[in-house]
Amino acid sequence: MFSEIILNTVVIPFVLGIVLFFAARKFPEFGLWGAFVTGIAVFCIYILLEGWPSLPPISSKPKVAVLIAGFTILNVASGFLRINRFALILGLLSLALLWIGWNRIGDIEMLPRFAALMVPVAIGGWAFQNFDQQDQSSLFWPITLIAFAIGGALIALLGAYIGLAQAMGAVGAFLGGFALLTFIFILFRPNTAPTNLPQNVHQVIFLSLMSLLIAIGLYAPEVSTIAIATMAMVLLLPGLTARFARFPTALQPVIYGITTAMPVGVAIAIAAL
Repeated sequence: MFSEIILNTVVIPFVLGIVLFFAARKFPEFGLWGAFVTGIAVFCIYILLEGWPSLPPISSKPKVAVLIAGFTILNVASGFLRINRFALILGLLSLALLWIGWNRIGDIEMLPRFAALMVPVAIGGWAFQNFDQQDQSSLFWPITLIAFAIGGALIALLGAYIGLAQAMGAVGAFLGGFALLTFIFILFRPNTAPTNLPQNVHQVIFLSLMSLLIAIGLYAPEVSTIAIATMAMVLLLPGLTARFARFPTALQPVIYGITTAMPVGVAIAIAAL
């Protein structure tokens, strides 16, 4: 049982992340089809852990699977259209929040949870709206999303929602496979390391993680709403990446990783209290 959990939560997602690395390295123009392949990989990771969703979906877990697939398709389709990224993310995730939490909207005690979840929605929309202005290496956004996934997994675990904690951790392992191999190439073969993954790829991963976090935030029995809002601060850091340019190239991901650990660490500490 334990070996199966490790295989499905860590090993297989990590290997898929390595495949993502070689795909990005082989095909520099990784744009829309890369986002589609990435979304399918995340969907398969989720299905591996939670099983095929019942249709039509009623509970939160199958709704998350449908959202991951739907967001992948819509994200690729939006690449052919001139759509404001902030409006796109805010609109899609607001609808996801309403759909997953439909049966809890009338409960006044749920208002803090809905409010807390709107924080990463708004900050994430702002971050992707300003994506092109961010001075970043190939690892800044993957590290940001890894930190976000790990933080969400631990908040879910501390909130007594083990199933989706595994799913968040698995997406983090998926990005970890990509990030580790990218870092190795930066150290030893910098001229052959892939450049930054396109915005669409990062965006589909963020939307998938937010689908999971919405379900965690609304249905984890003991979730900390303050921890969720605090963890969202990590999404502000890609906008500050120009400040890391003064460090040697090999040190930039390390220092940035330590920086992302700060808001996530604070959030986890709050959730543990």
